[in-house]
Amino acid sequence: MTKEETVDLKSVLKELDTIKRLLVFDLMRKGATQAEIAAILKVTQSTVRQAYPKPATRNPSVK
Repeated sequence: MTKEETVDLKSVLKELDTIKRLLVFDLMRKGATQAEIAAILKVTQSTVRQAYPKPATRNPSVK
C-alpha cells in the first residue's frame, strides 16, 4: 500500500467514524437507551457511556 493510499484510507475511516457518531447521537436524541445502542454496535454499555456521554439538557427558561 502506498503512502497516498494509506492517507486516503485514514480519511475514509475518519469520515465513517464521524457518520457513526452522528447516527448514535441521533438514536440517543430519539430516546434509544445506552443498552440498545451497545447491542447495535456490539460493544458494552460502559463503552457507549464513555464514548457518547449524554448531552447537557437545555434550560427552557434561558434564552
